[in-house]
Amino acid sequence: MYPVLFRIGNVGIRTYGVILVIAFFICLYIAKWDGKRLGLSKKNVDHLANYLLLWGLVGARLYYALFYDPQYYFTRPWTLLFIWEGGLAIHGAIIGGIFGLYLYTCKYKYNFWTLADFVTPLLLLGQGIGRIGCFLNGCCFGTPTDKPWGVIFPKDSFAYYKYGFTPVHPTQLYEMILDILGFILLWTMRRRKIFAGALFSWYLVYYGVVRFVVSVFRADSLYIWGTGVKVAYLLSSMMIIAGIYLHFTLKNKDKNLKGT
Repeated sequence: MYPVLFRIGNVGIRTYGVILVIAFFICLYIAKWDGKRLGLSKKNVDHLANYLLLWGLVGARLYYALFYDPQYYFTRPWTLLFIWEGGLAIHGAIIGGIFGLYLYTCKYKYNFWTLADFVTPLLLLGQGIGRIGCFLNGCCFGTPTDKPWGVIFPKDSFAYYKYGFTPVHPTQLYEMILDILGFILLWTMRRRKIFAGALFSWYLVYYGVVRFVVSVFRADSLYIWGTGVKVAYLLSSMMIIAGIYLHFTLKNKDKNLKGT
């Protein structure tokens, strides 16, 4: 585990942040290459990426604050800016990113579903790479396990504070593998003649299932206020339901348009 990649004087450069930056630029590079397929210029893709990054970070931070310790964050709102201290949640990033995509399509007059299909494979790739950062940071760890692939995190890691030197599920790697498999699946299907919004709807179902299952083994989850219910269960279930609903709704709409 390498939570601090290197230091510049007394300032530590966090591995997690570096991995997120790498994931962003890898996805941005691929998006600029693939954007030609939709007639998107590199400038168009840059603008889109800025919207998704900004609103994704806002959503990730607000979601975390809302379910982790709302009283602390909303009585000290300036601490919401301290993202270097940790506290970003993927479900919030997805919600914020969808909002950012909506704002972008409204301003630049693009079809929302077409661009949603364009970005969702790369979203899974970015999520998968990002989980490497989680693993090296020692966060997003799992519950104790006696399986041979259990991981013992070093002293002073987040997992150590909770379980000591007990092996735990490497839930970061579980999700990394599943996210990248999902990316490969959606990426290979992106050129097929299917209705607009299909990939996005499949993403909602696929990642909803992935996160629900992985959350069974997660130990550092956020919980619905006053309960023992993980927020990830609720949001993942909502993603699955929304994805199924969108799939059939958009598919029927496409059939009706083609039938006229």
